Amino acid sequence: MSILYDAELGKQICIQLAMGYSLENLNEGEDGEVFPPLRQIMAWLMEEADFFTLYEKARRIHSDLITDRVASIVRKAQQLLEQDKTLTPSQRLSYSRMVIGSSKWLVNRLNPKKSTPRSQNSSKTQQKRMDKMHGFVQGHAGVQKYPGVQEQEYSGFVEP
Repeated sequence: MSILYDAELGKQICIQLAMGYSLENLNEGEDGEVFPPLRQIMAWLMEEADFFTLYEKARRIHSDLITDRVASIVRKAQQLLEQDKTLTPSQRLSYSRMVIGSSKWLVNRLNPKKSTPRSQNSSKTQQKRMDKMHGFVQGHAGVQKYPGVQEQEYSGFVEP
């Protein structure tokens, strides 16, 4: 049995998701309404574009909350490293590793384009070089962009 999508109920579901609840463990809604079963929520996600948009926003908000919590933990660990002189060298090392690892994660999370691994950048650079080389020889008749590859074989690629 399918339950018709209700925008207000969808909003209440997404609010709970943004707060950190999982789809499987939703609480009751504001007015005590009971949420539909997981199978029905999944059907709404597949069929209702507005609900899917709200769902994506809720997941981003929840992700931002997690990021804020990690940042808070890192700040507390840094303060502990600076203030607590009773920590042993191994404890200091553990805290330092946690701070560094978490800081790297935060940088990747908050600014993914600037922290792209070099291996991804190098493939973009190689593609630019190939395209530049193609530009030099483009004026010659019969030169294919990628030798040995028919036009229809790479027509699905997005050109830069």
